[in-house]
Amino acid sequence: MADKISVDRLEATVEAALSEYGDEVVQIMREEVKDAAKLCVKEISNRAPKRSGDYAKSFKVLTTENGPFGSRAVVGAGGQFYRLTHLLEHGHHKVLWGKDTDGNVGAFPHIGPAEAIVSQQFVDKVKRRLSQ
Repeated sequence: MADKISVDRLEATVEAALSEYGDEVVQIMREEVKDAAKLCVKEISNRAPKRSGDYAKSFKVLTTENGPFGSRAVVGAGGQFYRLTHLLEHGHHKVLWGKDTDGNVGAFPHIGPAEAIVSQQFVDKVKRRLSQ
């Protein structure tokens, strides 16, 4: 049977229980954000166009910030390859020696699909862990 709580201690008891639950939620979120960032790097690298393979290998978790309500991670291309991400993801108009040419370079969507997959998996994992 549950412990009996006096009316005078009810507020403090509820506050302590909610604080404990909140700390647990923040910890779960931090762990899942870290795992999702690693999975996102893997997904993008697998989907990225590969000529030499250097572009696909350049993706990494650039920063992870822990705040009072959870954390966030930034995934991106490192080195000189950060300039290519938008051009490859969305395509671009051809320019040769500063002059327009007739044509466009097709898109290679690799970041958007990876983000969609990882976002859904992140939500599912957090829901599963919080419902335990």
